[in-house]
Amino acid sequence: MSSFDEMCKEAVKRFIKTVAIIDDEATYNMPHPSQEDKDNAKTVKFPVTGLMTGSKDVDSSVTNGDPIEGEFQDNHDDFSLLDAKVVINAFADMGIVCGIQCPKHEKDPEERAVKLAASVDVLVIDWVLAKDNRSLPRDIIKKILEEDKSKGGRMRLIVVYTSHNYVDQMLKDIKKNADDVYGDGLVMEKKDHLIKGDYLRIVILNKKATMNPPRKDRIVPFDQLPDYIISEYAELVKGVIPGATLHGIAAMRENTHKLLSILNSNLDGAYCLHRALLPEPSDSVDFAMNLITSEIETVIRTDAEARQIVDEEGLKSWLDDYIGDKDKRPYGKSSLSGKTIKKSIINGQLCSNDGIETIKREYSSNWIQDKTDNRQTLKDIYKNTITLDKAKQYIEKNNWESIKGCDPPKKTRFAEVLYDSSGKAIYGCNELSHLQCTARDIGNRLYPDNSQSPTLQLGTIIRKRNGDSSEWFLCLTPLCDCVRLKEESNFLFLQLYPGTKSSADIIIKTQDGTFEPLIVKNEKIRTLTIPFKPTNGSNRINAHRWKKEWRVKSNGISYQWVGELRYTKALAIAHQVAANTSRVGVDDFEWLRQQATL
Repeated sequence: MSSFDEMCKEAVKRFIKTVAIIDDEATYNMPHPSQEDKDNAKTVKFPVTGLMTGSKDVDSSVTNGDPIEGEFQDNHDDFSLLDAKVVINAFADMGIVCGIQCPKHEKDPEERAVKLAASVDVLVIDWVLAKDNRSLPRDIIKKILEEDKSKGGRMRLIVVYTSHNYVDQMLKDIKKNADDVYGDGLVMEKKDHLIKGDYLRIVILNKKATMNPPRKDRIVPFDQLPDYIISEYAELVKGVIPGATLHGIAAMRENTHKLLSILNSNLDGAYCLHRALLPEPSDSVDFAMNLITSEIETVIRTDAEARQIVDEEGLKSWLDDYIGDKDKRPYGKSSLSGKTIKKSIINGQLCSNDGIETIKREYSSNWIQDKTDNRQTLKDIYKNTITLDKAKQYIEKNNWESIKGCDPPKKTRFAEVLYDSSGKAIYGCNELSHLQCTARDIGNRLYPDNSQSPTLQLGTIIRKRNGDSSEWFLCLTPLCDCVRLKEESNFLFLQLYPGTKSSADIIIKTQDGTFEPLIVKNEKIRTLTIPFKPTNGSNRINAHRWKKEWRVKSNGISYQWVGELRYTKALAIAHQVAANTSRVGVDDFEWLRQQATL
């Protein structure tokens, strides 16, 4: 196991605090089967009625969850038992709270399971929960996935922990239901008994009493279940940013009661005084929320483990794990060595011209060597054939442009060496840009309901549709002028323009999951005012719900609410616009102007 795997496991150990197990055979005083019971355990043929025994595609829900061909394990009842005491104690020894639910003869077990799954970090479920309803575990898993998707998605690990041995059929059944929810984005790996996606991992583990298991290394004793779960969760969230996030959340959990002691009821009177002194009392709500989030931010920002994994030590471990034994990684039409990649990231090599030229030289050297190894002719820009030594001379002088076709990528494309494809690199950079730019947007961070509708304020982006085209506007009105509105007021907006793949000031995420680059044209800044009336019963401009969108209206024109920039980003653009519009034009003596130092 790599050192980065260990770092991820440590983050997961610190993060996971709650595990729920759904198993109708859980018992706190588990009897141990005798040797006679083990000897009498039989392997029997499943009685097929009205189905062709040779079929390989029959859904096991039709056959009560059992395979229709070959043999299935008719386990002795004691073999299916879950030793609750051993399992609970094993989790407790790791500081994890484990709750076990036995859904025998209960009404609405699916609804209860969905509620339970929403509140825990990991869900473990047996494959047979009711002999008269063999599809119940499948139905529960599907409803959990549907609930996750309806709420915008989440990281989800589900462990099927069973004594039944027909794992391939279980995987097919689960995959079929999961695809109904998520489409074709999931991968089934029969060898490792799992189904996985970017945010989902469903793994099947066998209890110790399983007879004829397909893989003995997937047999997990009760007291070892926590270790397996931590390893599986670490695979789900493996990464630098996820690792730091886990540590950050864990730090917040560990300091929850300390935060409560700091943000205590003794502050209530002072807060009420603050509200009483404000011209607009409702402003106190944001004051309180900002106070709470700033205290949480302090805890997360100062957590040593979270900082470590995104700093040099964590990045070195991640790069060792990612690059592995590979000498080179693809970069555009050529490649870079693992050593150069690590040095560039750890030392920030792309911030200097020397560092950039070093990378371009290596790229070009690898490029001409690859062409020569493939018996392709090297030519200069005049299409004259040149030798490998001549091409190397050009590169040593940083004159790779003289070699026809040798065109090192721009430094902004360096991320390509850290992804499997150029498309994935672009997507990753867009995703990080969008998170850095916006606090909320229509992509996947909507306001949950009408009680928290968006308001028009500094940093709000709205869109006006004109047929197939759109006009984009950014609100520049100061926050203090967006509240306490008594009548129709003019809001100041900056018009934004569509950007390109290589030119953008703002990246937003749209409803269909694509990214929209927007730019502020300094040479063509256009500001305008749009009048809005305060929302009924409010002194602000609140967006209203229309189908799946939020909208604001002005003089009969409907604008779609697109998102909100982070406050610092909005301020930076406002200052940029102010600086541009406040330029002073003076007729200077040109000879003197060119000698000016200011």
